[in-house]
Amino acid sequence: MIEETFKVNSAAGIAEQLVARRRTAPIGNGLVEHLKAGRPTREDLCWLLRIETLAAEAELSAYGIALYRHRHAIFTDLSAMVHSARAKLPALARIIGLSEEQRMHRPWQATAFSYPAYLCWTALHHSRAETGIAVYADLDRYYSGGLAVAEELRAAGGYAPDELIEYYTDGVPEDLCTKALDFAQDGLDGGDDPGQALAAGRVMEEKVGLYWQAAVPPSSVDQAAGEAGP
Repeated sequence: MIEETFKVNSAAGIAEQLVARRRTAPIGNGLVEHLKAGRPTREDLCWLLRIETLAAEAELSAYGIALYRHRHAIFTDLSAMVHSARAKLPALARIIGLSEEQRMHRPWQATAFSYPAYLCWTALHHSRAETGIAVYADLDRYYSGGLAVAEELRAAGGYAPDELIEYYTDGVPEDLCTKALDFAQDGLDGGDDPGQALAAGRVMEEKVGLYWQAAVPPSSVDQAAGEAGP
């Protein structure tokens, strides 16, 4: 278990170990692979916006809880980031012909709730170091994954408006990543376990991987399974 053997007591060192872990155990982006296989359809984009909507609701709750527990400004910054992104979703939905009622209808798939559930667990139970590293991993993997999604949407053409592509082109927010590592370092300096923080970050990376997998419409997953055969 990585949390039993890791000895480095710096947040930056933990971040480096996350990169090293991905080299030996990569985490794919299921949505990118889906887009590589064919042009995005309206169904793809409608499902994606429902997944984004679900995540935003969980993030606002999680960051509010984390702010209450840890009293740190990073969670105010994270909440502002989510509010800004969330405010763009209704207009994107209108562009692709998704009603507000449809957008708010929860995507009832287990994988769709995997990332939101772990983020809320993080806010409720993780130490400062575990929370900081998990937040860092979330920001790094979601935004880098979003850039890959934007690239595939742009390359594939089809039913992908420019506004939606632009939504995913922000890139990794380096200032927030730095603040997350600083917050984690505060926890490490206060005695939090670095191995547990590394494990929390790796699990978050895996949950973001499941998030992108969940963004593939269930009908597409079922069709791919059928084409693969028994």
